[in-house]
Amino acid sequence: MRMLALALSLWSLIFVSSANADSDANKAMVTEFYEKVVAGGDIELADQFLTPGYIQHNPNVPTGRDAFKSYFAEIHDTYDIDLEILSVVGDGDMVVIHVEQTVHAAFFDISIVAMDRFRIEDGLIAEHWDVVNGKGAFDRFILSIAQ
Repeated sequence: MRMLALALSLWSLIFVSSANADSDANKAMVTEFYEKVVAGGDIELADQFLTPGYIQHNPNVPTGRDAFKSYFAEIHDTYDIDLEILSVVGDGDMVVIHVEQTVHAAFFDISIVAMDRFRIEDGLIAEHWDVVNGKGAFDRFILSIAQ
């Protein structure tokens, strides 16, 4: 009986440690993706982070890795973006990142607060959901007419 309890304890320790390591790696990968690609504009790096069949659940952004790259290339051709990561939470293959972005347009800035949820598959981002809102009334107004 003691051997069984010891074996279960060791299995639990290995499994939990492995799951935590995967979760930490996923959080680091999503953070790097957000900093370098989404906010940073290094669009070609998207190939290192997204599956080819990447699924986008935001109806304003097209699905697929190539569509993502085209969409964000246009964004970065027009705007500069400053990013502040407020928190990152990981649980297995899911990562949620809470961010504040300042989008610098030609004549004004827009402050956006977002919660992005990513599903990781084989070390790459396979799926994305988000909730986006303007930080202030002006920001919310601009976002409402931009969609």
